[in-house]
Amino acid sequence: AKTYTGDITLNSGAVWNETGVSTYDIAASLINNATTFNASTGVHTFSGTAETISGSTTTSIPSVAVTGTYTNSGTLTVATALSGAGTLTNSSTGTLNIVGTVGTCSITSLANVGTISKTGSGTITTALASLTNTGTFNAGGTGTISGITNNAGGVVNVTNTNTITSLNNATSTSTVNISSLTYTITTLTTTTAGNTVNYTGSGDQTIKDQDYGGNLGI
Repeated sequence: AKTYTGDITLNSGAVWNETGVSTYDIAASLINNATTFNASTGVHTFSGTAETISGSTTTSIPSVAVTGTYTNSGTLTVATALSGAGTLTNSSTGTLNIVGTVGTCSITSLANVGTISKTGSGTITTALASLTNTGTFNAGGTGTISGITNNAGGVVNVTNTNTITSLNNATSTSTVNISSLTYTITTLTTTTAGNTVNYTGSGDQTIKDQDYGGNLGI
């Protein structure tokens, strides 16, 4: 195991290559402006308090565990697992990509102000259970997402065959766009006055039979 107790600052021109498979405990911030950043498949645990993941270079780490409190203001790409009992906030300048064959997405608290995209062919076998969105959340790929609260100004784009157990379009400025023809949303809450739901599929699409308290686009 490798432990970092201070900030990791990678400047332009830096090369970060993790050789072999090890676990990493990062207890402070990661500022990634490196020319090359290659992470191993070992779990990278972010354990600090009120720390950041930032920089102009994409931080691509297959397995991320957040046990502290972190704000992502750069681009973070996770391809195998996103987990941990901590809190990850994706800021207004942040991009979080959940890609590839992700088998676990079980982080306890995930808040999005920027852009989160869930893509790839991997089925998420552990539900993404607590997502609060005021940015843009692109729900693509496959798998299960349990519990999206789409708050003020939030946009949720449902583009593929994933299952969303509960989606609450919670405010008058919340928008859900459903382009998938084979989506599954078990409970879609749309009773708040002014909320917007758009069914935009280019083919036969099922419109959920329920009360739409705001704007319905078909």
